[in-house]
Amino acid sequence: AVGAPGSELPEGVSIADRPPTARAGASPVVLAARGQTDPLLAVLSGAGRADTIELGALIEQMTAGDGVSASALPPAPVFLRRPAPAEAEVEPEAPIIVAPVVGEAGDGAATDAEDIETLQLLENSISRSAKRRLQVGLQERGHYAGFIDGIFGGQTRAAIEAFQAQRGEPVTGYLTTEQIGALQ
Repeated sequence: AVGAPGSELPEGVSIADRPPTARAGASPVVLAARGQTDPLLAVLSGAGRADTIELGALIEQMTAGDGVSASALPPAPVFLRRPAPAEAEVEPEAPIIVAPVVGEAGDGAATDAEDIETLQLLENSISRSAKRRLQVGLQERGHYAGFIDGIFGGQTRAAIEAFQAQRGEPVTGYLTTEQIGALQ
């Protein structure tokens, strides 16, 4: 559109007859001669319906016509769109296996700072996948309404506390091995 008949260019701006010299880190520039934009629009329209759009291939298609040139092609593939990867089949996850916590009372109670520290270590040893399953267990029991993300933040901690209170156990915010078993 720049330099179209009847348009005036700002002072210091001229009509380009070739694309700028390629520079490292600069985006490619496609230049079309006056009257050669329809083929470019057709290429762009077709790309809009494609499952995969790779910038270098798109520029190559655009510059195949007469009167169209580009400053450069991207040095590596740049995908503007690519199909979502097929979801891999997920194998059933193994149950969470935890060793009994030393000093843990038979009723799942953890009362002093040492026990809390031990429960924190236990929690840190559980995989993120296993933590997601525990969040699901808390959610199924109506205690957790947050994201099932395997991150034990404030919402998960509050859900654990509500679960412990419902069971009549000391409210610590950290699961005992017995409580982990009950949530599976």
